[in-house]
Amino acid sequence: MQEPCTPQTVPLNAGLDFASSSSVSAAEWIDAACQMIATGRIVANQLAVHAKSFGLTEAEFRLLWLLRTICDQQSASRPPQLLNQKAMCERLGLSPAQISAVVERLRKEGLIVGQASATDRRQNVWQLTSSGQTLLETIVTKLASQPSAGQIPHSACKEDAA
Repeated sequence: MQEPCTPQTVPLNAGLDFASSSSVSAAEWIDAACQMIATGRIVANQLAVHAKSFGLTEAEFRLLWLLRTICDQQSASRPPQLLNQKAMCERLGLSPAQISAVVERLRKEGLIVGQASATDRRQNVWQLTSSGQTLLETIVTKLASQPSAGQIPHSACKEDAA
């Protein structure tokens, strides 16, 4: 069995002023960014395969998971945080058209439900339904039962690519 990659920690210089930074060069930063992008694409493909087995696209699964994460972060002392479609676009890196299509499909499937925003009645805010929560629990259970689930293939490691 292959061992998963151990990610390297490379500080990302927010201002990209590499001349004054001795911790990371521009070439190291670019190399790290390229490795992260490649690894992200591999993981996204794996996620898409798991989502497809439940009739979901990767984007649909990611939106459901985002709503689940927000729900899990709520507490009795904090009011529920509901997301509008603009916030979904920002959090998932999808276009408004993509989010609109994903939201509509998940709504029709009964996995999410919308309601008018308390602060702006022109916008809807969205949350998981009990069916959506149950589907995610099923996906997590199935994924947890697979021995290789969640491992990044060695091909994503810099050492193996060289």
